[in-house]
Amino acid sequence: MIREYVGVIAEVAATLEPGTEDITEREEKFEALIDQFEASEDPIRHGMATVMLSFQDGLFVGEEEYETIKDNLDLERCEVRP
Repeated sequence: MIREYVGVIAEVAATLEPGTEDITEREEKFEALIDQFEASEDPIRHGMATVMLSFQDGLFVGEEEYETIKDNLDLERCEVRP
């Protein structure tokens, strides 16, 4: 029974890996998988859809959203070391 889910999980994982597809295409595939899982009568797939929905908002945030956020490691080191 577990073997049948390996392929499904691989499909989900493929939507999370940057590759030849852009983020919009991967997000559309991710959403299609959620719809597919919700339409299934399999309780495991329903659970997968629930988990995927809970992470969806943070998974496909574009780089432009973070351009203004700068890392300040020097300041953080100063705070850690007296």
